[in-house]
Amino acid sequence: IEQLQGYADAADLPLEIVYDASEVAGAHRRLASCDVVIIDTPGRGPHGADPVWRWILRSMQPTETHLVVPATMRVDLAAALTREYSAAGATHALLTKLDEVPNDAIVAQLAGQLALPMRWVTDGQNIPADLRAAGPLLLETLEVAPRQMVFA
Repeated sequence: IEQLQGYADAADLPLEIVYDASEVAGAHRRLASCDVVIIDTPGRGPHGADPVWRWILRSMQPTETHLVVPATMRVDLAAALTREYSAAGATHALLTKLDEVPNDAIVAQLAGQLALPMRWVTDGQNIPADLRAAGPLLLETLEVAPRQMVFA
């Protein structure tokens, strides 16, 4: 929460902290004037995820839900992860930690296994400076043909 508060303060943006379902309506109302609302949920595996977070996400009626996945994740787990979180409403993937993966081919395989459109990737610790558009960066870095990956 301290890191999120730091980002919000630096960008002069509002931040709402919600711990349970009873606080969602008030936070949603206070953020009504915002064009974009980013909801950061606790990082949990699909089997350990608290169902209240799924309910909170659905109650906010997002137009997009980005599943944030470290590029260091094992490729063989990606398809199962996508199935679990797509059922929970994930519409896009966002790959992080591209700078920590020594083999670009592994990142391409992971992106293919996720089988979700991607708008963004990160390749460092400096947010927002290391947040990049997914399409150009992955195509340039990984030399992957556009028909093999989906970008939104």
